[in-house]
Amino acid sequence: MAQQNKQITKQTGTLTQKQVQQQRLMRQLGSVVEQTNLEIEDYVRQELGDNPALEPSADDAGGDLNRTDEEGKLSRDTSEDITPNDDWEDSGQQLVRTRGGGLRASDSDFPPEPLIVNETSLIDYLMGQLEEQGLDPQERVIAEQVIGNIDDKGYLRRDAASIADDLAFDGVTLVDDGLEREVETADVTRVVKRVQQLDPPGIGATSVQECLLLQLARKDTAQARLAHKMLSDYFDDYASHNYGRIMTALHLTTEQMGELTREIRRLDPHPGSQLAPSSSTHSAQITPDFIIESAGDGFTITLVNSIPELQISESYQSLATADAATKARKAVRDDAKKKVDRASDLIELLKMRQQTLWRIINAIFTRQREYFASQGDETCLKPMILDDVAKDVGCHPSVISRANANKYVQMPWGTKPLKFFFSEAVGDASSKAIQETLRTLVAGEDHENPLNDKELCDLLAERGYTVARRTVAKYRDQLHLPSAQQRKKRYQHP
Repeated sequence: MAQQNKQITKQTGTLTQKQVQQQRLMRQLGSVVEQTNLEIEDYVRQELGDNPALEPSADDAGGDLNRTDEEGKLSRDTSEDITPNDDWEDSGQQLVRTRGGGLRASDSDFPPEPLIVNETSLIDYLMGQLEEQGLDPQERVIAEQVIGNIDDKGYLRRDAASIADDLAFDGVTLVDDGLEREVETADVTRVVKRVQQLDPPGIGATSVQECLLLQLARKDTAQARLAHKMLSDYFDDYASHNYGRIMTALHLTTEQMGELTREIRRLDPHPGSQLAPSSSTHSAQITPDFIIESAGDGFTITLVNSIPELQISESYQSLATADAATKARKAVRDDAKKKVDRASDLIELLKMRQQTLWRIINAIFTRQREYFASQGDETCLKPMILDDVAKDVGCHPSVISRANANKYVQMPWGTKPLKFFFSEAVGDASSKAIQETLRTLVAGEDHENPLNDKELCDLLAERGYTVARRTVAKYRDQLHLPSAQQRKKRYQHP
């Protein structure tokens, strides 16, 4: 009986140890999923050099991270076999379906040629300024998470509560009066205000109104202060060109109103764009992380993987489990065990990364199947947010958010960033589908009589998109489409 209890206790201890390891790896998964293929290659190369307990498997002798024709480099599946809740397991380097079939990799499968793209330097630019803000280490961690959620136009696209949840999920804690606690919304809000003090002015805003107010707040002039008050109290009127109400409320003359309008027009509603890819002269090579190709009546999905299969050194495994008759032998054994545990964690973490990315691209394909079937018609995009894919994949939305960073999908009709497939719902439609329809309407309009926002609203409604006129104006702004009056002038004076 005592022997049986001892055995049960040992099994329970092993189970607890595995659960602790799994929880630890889950906290690290977000940062590993966020890394690009090149970053992961560098990371693995460094670990192979630093940890003698880690080595390429016998099939990958030499540890070449730049192979082009090895079996298992690519993980694939056909679109006909994809369902949202399929289970996957790892077999060597390949991710394979547990019920078999669908996947294939061969010596003819080569990694895609790197594409030359302009690299967004906005994030790096903002990170570089953090040193000047005098942030303590805890605030620095929060600030980096905030900056990571700023888009190319300079807007913070995730609210403070969600960022706090992301940090909590990643295991980030704060020490307050000697007590450890989770990051709260108020902590993030406070740091967001610090980030909004960075350059370019207006960075980190959550709306156009806040973006303009942040820029005006840096101008110490009477006119800027008056413009700030006007946008604070009467932004809707200003956006709707209801200048008469503003002039009455603030006792402005026509000339003063004109000066304030010119002051506001000098501001930049997209402060991040000056450092975004379209205006950057710095270029970088990227390799698509996913390849979706036409295959008969369906598609083949490929997850690019250039990391060799790794294993734990047998000699170090033996050292880690050897008897320790002396203090010196125990020190050697303990050191070997640490290295083996570290190698084991890395192998498991890389496996989790591949499985997570694989599940993500399959979930996206399933939800956006109509878009792929249309060969890239953006009006066929469905509403899809981080929470949707997180539920399909079975992970926290923060993992999906971080996986979106610097990931690209190569398709027959072009290469898109992974975040391209995500958009908010407007009624039953995707905001991107509405924007694409809006772009098409403006492109086909009569140049003598350009469509105003009300007419665009009506035409969108005829196509099943019910949106407010103000929403049309917002989408025009995002698409860099001038107003009807400005377009008419442009058509008349090319």
